[in-house]
Amino acid sequence: MLRDELDRALLEALQEDGTLSCRALALRCKSSEPTVRRRLRRLRQEDVFRIAAVVDPFKQGYPVVAIINMKVDQREMRAVKSALAEMRELRFVGVTVGTFDMVAEAWFRSADEMLSFTSEVLAQIPGILRVEPLQIHEMVTYAYDWGKRR
Repeated sequence: MLRDELDRALLEALQEDGTLSCRALALRCKSSEPTVRRRLRRLRQEDVFRIAAVVDPFKQGYPVVAIINMKVDQREMRAVKSALAEMRELRFVGVTVGTFDMVAEAWFRSADEMLSFTSEVLAQIPGILRVEPLQIHEMVTYAYDWGKRR
């Protein structure tokens, strides 16, 4: 949990450049290096953030990015969540409220691969009643900058 403006400033700086040293962060955030180290340690221990490389799927050989909406038999929800969580094709899986019960993001090397995954692989999972993939034609924004002031 963010406790104050220093926590927020540290996360903003790391969102711009996750490779900044504690010393550079301290200078940028007008704090001391030991304080920055302690804050980052606490924020990591509390699972507030993690540093990871963000990959552009289109530049990595995945020209087909899809949002997959699913209608699920509520009696099978736990089993469906477990099955989807294990699938390497899925980059994100979430339970939703609305027309669909679950939504996922997936990357594919071709439209045929997407069709095969949605109509054959997902169709084999007991409890998935309906699948509606939406292929992303153009990525307008794909942000990982929560809390950043615009």
